[in-house]
Amino acid sequence: QKKAMEKESQLESTKQQVIASKLEAKKLQNRNTKLEKHIHKFKDDYETLKKQNESLKEQVEISMLSQDVVSMQLEKQLQILLAEKQKLQSENQKLQSENNGLQELLSYSYAMPCE
Repeated sequence: QKKAMEKESQLESTKQQVIASKLEAKKLQNRNTKLEKHIHKFKDDYETLKKQNESLKEQVEISMLSQDVVSMQLEKQLQILLAEKQKLQSENQKLQSENNGLQELLSYSYAMPCE
């Protein structure tokens, strides 16, 4: 009878260990499920960030190209303005020379006695 009681006690102990092991396994399984959900969420976030990064890179490239076009247009306009300025300076110099000639002629005509 003593042996039967020891065996029963041992069986009860083994049963408790099995129950504890099953509880631990269930806890680990739940934790694993939560971690897998986190991993899935991180993967989704990664993909979203990757797409946003690509979009931002494209926007930067478009902006840079746009700035290049604007720069080229400004440079062309500046060249046109400088050419126009040169032309106006030349015209101004010509008119100044004509004006000086006319003033000399006028002062000469005033200096001449009227007949």
